[in-house]
Amino acid sequence: MTYGRIETLAEGVELWLGDCREILPSLGKVDAVVTDPPFEEEAHTLGRRLLGRSLGNGERELVTDAALSFPPIDEKMRRLVARETVRLSNGWALVFCQVEAVAAWRDALRGGGGNFKRAMVWIKPDAMPQYNGQGPAQGYESIVAAWCGEGHSHWNGGGRVSLFLSCLNCCSSLARAMR
Repeated sequence: MTYGRIETLAEGVELWLGDCREILPSLGKVDAVVTDPPFEEEAHTLGRRLLGRSLGNGERELVTDAALSFPPIDEKMRRLVARETVRLSNGWALVFCQVEAVAAWRDALRGGGGNFKRAMVWIKPDAMPQYNGQGPAQGYESIVAAWCGEGHSHWNGGGRVSLFLSCLNCCSSLARAMR
């Protein structure tokens, strides 16, 4: 089995980058599962995939043929990921998704035996602009939170608002809150 890579974010916190269909079934019980599976089909359209490649001089080159190398999620995959995530986690399951998919992930995690708690928001102030000018850029993602452990859930965030800014802040804040 080949994984993209494994990174250590903090003591006891590993980030596994790769295909969840390979990674999840290979793992034993863990404290938490944080996953960013493929988004729905509309996020895979070419209109959503317009990219700006840095030219190094402060300008960007528009790239219009940036096809994704993986398919969008379907309901069978969503149920598989939800079931495996709940099976593995002794605590929290956090699933990054587009806002339109929050209810589908809530239902899939509940169907897998998880206890849906709420959707959270990851605000991305440096998100990719909407280069074609046909609408606003997507400045956030949703994070679906479900408790998969025994007994009452324990969120070390002290009940603070479930709003996270930028990747570094998001990852480190989530790691602290789930301990």
